[in-house]
This record gives sequence, structure tokens and C-alpha cells, in this order.
Amino acid sequence: MDKMVAEPENTLRSIAVTFLKQVGMHAQARNVAKNPHLEHMSPLELVEQLKKFNVTYTIDIPHQDQLEDTHYPFIGITSSREDDGEYHATLFRRSGKTFQKQTPASRRWQAVDFEEISQFSHIVVLESIPSKQLSVRTFVKEVNLRKKWYWPVLVLTFMSTLTGLSIPLFTMSVYDKVIGGHLVEVLPELGMGAAIAVFIYVGARLARGYILSKVVTEFVREISNVTFHRLIHMPLTLLARVGITNHINRMKNTERVRSMLAGTVGGSMLDLPFVIIVLITIAVLAGWLVLVPIVMILLHKLVSYLLTKFTNAALPAIYNEHQDGITELSKNILFLKSGGNAEGWIQRLHRLNRENSRQNFMFAKRNGLYGAVSHVMTMITGLVTIFVGIFLVLNHSITSGALIACVMLIWRITGPAAMVLSSSLKIDMLKSAVAQFDGFLTVQTENNELRLDIPDMDSAPAVSFKGVTLRYDAESAPALSGVEFDALAGDVVAVLGPNGCGKSSLLITTLGVLEPQAGYISLNGRNIRQYDPQVYRTWCSYSPAETQLVEGSLADNIRFQKPSATDEEIVAALQQAGAHALLELVEGDIHAPIFAACNIMLRSIDAEAISLARVIVSDSNFILMDEPVAAGNPTVKAAFIEFIKSCKGTKTLIFSTHDQHLLPLVDKVVVLDKGAVAFAGPLPEQAPVENQGEANA
Repeated sequence: MDKMVAEPENTLRSIAVTFLKQVGMHAQARNVAKNPHLEHMSPLELVEQLKKFNVTYTIDIPHQDQLEDTHYPFIGITSSREDDGEYHATLFRRSGKTFQKQTPASRRWQAVDFEEISQFSHIVVLESIPSKQLSVRTFVKEVNLRKKWYWPVLVLTFMSTLTGLSIPLFTMSVYDKVIGGHLVEVLPELGMGAAIAVFIYVGARLARGYILSKVVTEFVREISNVTFHRLIHMPLTLLARVGITNHINRMKNTERVRSMLAGTVGGSMLDLPFVIIVLITIAVLAGWLVLVPIVMILLHKLVSYLLTKFTNAALPAIYNEHQDGITELSKNILFLKSGGNAEGWIQRLHRLNRENSRQNFMFAKRNGLYGAVSHVMTMITGLVTIFVGIFLVLNHSITSGALIACVMLIWRITGPAAMVLSSSLKIDMLKSAVAQFDGFLTVQTENNELRLDIPDMDSAPAVSFKGVTLRYDAESAPALSGVEFDALAGDVVAVLGPNGCGKSSLLITTLGVLEPQAGYISLNGRNIRQYDPQVYRTWCSYSPAETQLVEGSLADNIRFQKPSATDEEIVAALQQAGAHALLELVEGDIHAPIFAACNIMLRSIDAEAISLARVIVSDSNFILMDEPVAAGNPTVKAAFIEFIKSCKGTKTLIFSTHDQHLLPLVDKVVVLDKGAVAFAGPLPEQAPVENQGEANA
């Protein structure tokens, strides 16, 4: 607390706290003020906190026009850390047509000019704050954030449409004046004008394509980031229930949006409203001949509507099941190869492949028919225009040059129209993707205003389990059933039981990754669901049963747990964890590349030592370890025994094990059987055996 009081009032962290209070987010402000990981907050950490609080924002260099429209206070941030190692910031707000800044000492507002605001390298502006009614228009909101590009794109499309008339009109003039009127002397002037128009046309198209690609790519990047951030912070139980294929499809949807909006379909959708200019030109040149493309477009729309329903009826319905089957096969390939009895799996995969191929063939066949009919309708439009135009030429209603120009202009109408109409299935898929995206964002994540407390990380916690019941799905037996026991601060607790009894589930639930359907877990008398999930899990040092090794060096693998660890801390942790063989292998160079993609699995025999070293280097006083010495490495086991002794009284350690030789070292033993507690208390040799009722008394 003294450090917080002594903290300068113009640091980014203190300004962020004031900023959140200004917009009524007091719980979030307390979270930022107490979070030990934000002691020297950077702009990137501020942005991550705003994402966690479901606040929409923009961060940019100062723009007066943008700031004059904002309704919330905004933060100006310096370009780099000052001499005190902090980013400094100032809180501003708009008051009518003027700007004001808050003086940190007095908390009063005083008028400032935009020139003072422009001295800051970045401005963080709030777009909206979270509300009880979740927004379902996030996709449209992201589109509207790029409104400044609307007019340039529309102007370039308008220019390309006008200049695109040059070639048909040039052709008409050549036929009617140069050939028909024998006015050869006007040909250079006509050619020069047409060349200039074509140059403008090409330039406008290229500029529009560049802007579209840039804006759509940035837009899709933001959508992908939002989707990924949302997936990361969704409850694990919900993610598992929805299925991995659906999550992959959500990420793929963003690429579909990019390819559609930045491709030919997006360009045709922009060109379509400007078709009216081409229709007016045809009406001026050929009178009622303009009715031909109008009628044919309406007929094309009717045919497209019918064909769309016909094609949609053949959409592959087995896609997700097929992808899930492939994913399941990839996960269990080692089991299948080692078991030797994979006939059932192979038959199932063959069935899925066969049905998936059949459904895709039916869809491709109907989609091909759709494309062929669309092409035929375009050809018919051109032919009807020619035949009707010949009749008008013979009646001297229009010139032959006007007819040729109208036929050329017809393609500028039927092209975009046919592209949009034939892409109606893609447009429907885009609408569905937008609806799925907005619906996906309404799903509650782990981050909300009720889970923003910061745990006391300065001392070992007391842990209490009260009737914890966990099911992975409604059909399966409970992984945990009414689990109740207590671990005092500084206790070392061993969890025993046969495979599948719920040991790993208990540890993961204690970590807060899985949420029980009944009961709760408390730390120091407070439900763990009240704590900020990110801060809580960073504090709790968790070692899974299967250690995840990463490509690189020993240092890279240890810093996986604590990125700020020094080389000296890493070496000390490895030595304490019994990893002497690994250190000898790299001749003491912890930065030598030892784990490569080709041998990372072969080196997993040393995973136990690395896992224990990660726990040691984290120096947390709350530790969860799943089967830390399952491989039976005697050196690592001896190191783990010493680690247990060092934890007693200073760190709360809960670990699962099958090794009964470790039990005399612990303060309490918990025996699980089919998810329920069969025994909880000290070993009988240490104290009278407590049954479960006495242990909870």
C-alpha cells in the first residue's frame, strides 16, 4: 500500500485508474490499482486491460476531428518511458468545442489547446463501455470505425464508372463520324480523349483495389484478434462442449470475409449501385432499348433466387462431423498404431469420407449449374440487345455506332449484376458469418466485473473445498462428486487414487480453468471465482502431468513459466530440480538449442526436471503439481523430496501422486475414489485417522 501511495500521480497506471473511475468502472479501477503485474504499466498493457474489461477503444496519434466527437475522457501517453522508468500520461476530456485536462494533484479540470494534446505520441479514446445489454452489432461497429474510407472508395468507383464509358463512346464516334462521316481529322482528338479516360479509369481501379485490400485486411485482422481473444477467455468447459471444429471455423470465417470483400465480389457490389449511370447513358443513346437490360436483370434475379434455394438444399451437412473425425484420428493415431485394432476407426473414417465426398459432389454439381445458367443469362441479354438494336437501326431510330456502344455498355451492367447474383450463396454465408460472430461475442467470458479481485500473493493461502462437483458433460459420470477438505496455509497435501478417480480434474478445478457445477473452492475464505482469472492463474504455479516442451534452449523452456527469470535463477532452479544431466549435455550453456522440432518428443524424458525447475523459478507460494515424479527418475524424485521439505510452512503445495513413499513428508493426504473423497487427513502414523466427517468438523 505504501508503494501505491508513493506512486507518481501522472504515471500511466494512476491515470488509467482515474480514467476508469471517470467512466463509472470502479471495480475495474481497483483491479488495475492492485494488480502487481501492472506496477510499471505500458501502453500495450493498458490496451490488454481494456480488452479484458470488454471496453471498445481506438489508439492513434492525436486527430482534432476525432477528439471533437468523443463523449468519454481520453488519455494522452508519452512516446517512451521517462527517467523514472514509467510511461507518463494525462487525462483529457471534451467540453463543448474546447478541451480540458485534469491536474493530477488537485483533480480539477482546466482548459487546454489542441496543441498541448498533440504533443503526446498516442491518444486512447473510448468508443463504448460494457453494459448489461450485450451489443450484437460488433461486426457493423468494426466496419463503421473505417468510415473515413467510404468516400474515397465511392469517389474512385464513380470516376471509374464515368471513365469506363469512354471506350464505348469512342467506338460509337469512330463508326458514326470517322467511318460514316469520313471525318478522319477528328480521329487523333478522339483517340487522345479515350486514352486519357482509360488512364484515369485504370488509375482509379488500381487505387480502389489498394484501398480495399488495405482496409479489408486491417478489418479482418481486428476481427481475428477479437475472435481469438474471445476464444482464449471463454470457459474451458464451454470450449470443449462446442468442439474444436467450430472454433477453427470461426477463425476461417474471417479469411472468407477478406477474400469476398477484397475480391471480385466486393468490387462488383461497389460497382452495382453505379450501374444507374450506364443505364442513363444507354437511354440517352438508344431510348427504350434500355428496357432490355432492366428486364433481363430482373429475370436473372428471379432465376438466381430459385437456383439459390436449389443449391442451398445440397449444402454439405456432414462437414463438421468429418472434420471432428479427422481431428480425433490425429489425436489418437499413436493409440491406434500401438493397439493394432483400428478396424472400427478406419470403417468410420471411410464412411465419413465417402459421405463427405458425395455431399460435396452434389453441392459442386448444383453450384456449377448455377454458374452455367448465370453465364447463359448474360449471353442472352447481349443477344436480345443486338436483335432489338438491329430493328431500331433499320428503322433509323438509332445509329449503328450507338448500337455497338450499347452492346459494349450492356456488359458493364450484366457483369457486376451477374457476379453479385451468382454470388448470392457467398453473400448468404457472409450474413451467416456476421450473425455467428455477433452471437459469439454475446457469450459470457471469464472476464467480468464480478471476477476482478486480486488475491493476497504475499503469503501462502488456506484452501477449502466445499461440495465440489464437476461433470464434463451431462451423460458422463461426475469427475468430482461432493469433494470436501481443507488445506491450511503452508500445508503440503498429497492427492492419491487410481487412474481416472479425478486427481487431475481436482487440480485443474483448483486452478480455476474448470468451473464446478456445484460447490466451490475458496482461498482465505473467498471464492476463487471472485479473483481475476489471469492474475490468479499467474500467481498459482501449475505443473501438468504432461509437460509441454517448447523449441529452443533450456532457458526458453524455463522462461515459459517466468519470462523475467535471470540466467542465474534458471541455472539455480535446474540444479535444484536435479537437471544435472541436462546442464552437462549443454556444457552449462542454457541458451544452447537443445529442443528442436525433430527431437522435442525424444527429450521429454527430461520433462519432469524441467517441470520442477519451472515451479522452483516461479517462486510462488501456491503450487499445484500433477504427477510430478511419475516417470520414476531417482534424481528428480530426490530433488522433489527436498522441494517438499522447503515448502512446508511457507508454501501451500497440492500434488497428485501414486508414490506412497512421499506420504510421510506431507501434512495431509486426500484419497479419491470415483471422484469422491474416501479419506482426508494426516497419515495414521502421524495422528489418529480422521474420517471425512471428522476432517470437515
